Amino acid sequence: MRSHQPSSPAGGDAAREHTELLLTQVERKLGSINRTKLNGNDQNTYDQANDFASSARKALTEHDNVVASGLAEKASALAGRLTIAGASH
Repeated sequence: MRSHQPSSPAGGDAAREHTELLLTQVERKLGSINRTKLNGNDQNTYDQANDFASSARKALTEHDNVVASGLAEKASALAGRLTIAGASH
């Protein structure tokens, strides 16, 4: 008899909601930036943030909240660097 669910860490629902909120914020930030106006390094950062966000969404669909949270945090950190550089121009 199994007594635990391997994909549901403690506080899983709250963690999932936080991750989804963070991803929504990342997607809004990235959507507000015109990638074509970024320099090469910033385009790479944009792409990395976008890739982390996509991977986080996939992890959420697979109910891997821990991985999704980590990926969403990385995407958020990268997107935050771009907001200053790309959103105002």
